[in-house]
Amino acid sequence: QACRLPYTLKDDQGRVVSYEKHLLSMKDNDQTANLGALIDAGVRSFKIEGRYKDMSYVKNITAHYRQMLDAIIEERGDLARASSGRTEHFFVPSTEKTFHRGSTDYFVNARKGDIGAFDSPKFIGLPVGEVLKVAKDHLDVAVTEPLANGDGLNVLIKREVVGFRANTVEKTG
Repeated sequence: QACRLPYTLKDDQGRVVSYEKHLLSMKDNDQTANLGALIDAGVRSFKIEGRYKDMSYVKNITAHYRQMLDAIIEERGDLARASSGRTEHFFVPSTEKTFHRGSTDYFVNARKGDIGAFDSPKFIGLPVGEVLKVAKDHLDVAVTEPLANGDGLNVLIKREVVGFRANTVEKTG
């Protein structure tokens, strides 16, 4: 897919404006804040992008929007569910936890400049800290989120996302 490839962008003078960036990789289209307005505009069906996504992504995003829509329906007396089935979730849906490249509502409410995920077309995860030191056999990290043995981590090295698992997590100092 073209949106997964890196490109170098040059201006009309041949000067490099952006080098080896994923210029066609967009942030995720998140219309959570606009669901009420979309319903008021007559929208009755929502498509969730799931092509090339795994089951956990589809479950998470579907559960997120189901909960948001159910809350709107419950809050407003003029709406009713179109289906008779009910879903039960044994987790708290979070759009940031599965294949998330950042989110935007694009231009629904205002013109925005930050709609691209240009560093990588991949799910790079959420920030969990800052690397303070790189040693031969370990990293020293000032963490902002708790880490555990076996956690999957990513770092951006020379414009490339590198993933690995934390074998051992130890609190120091």
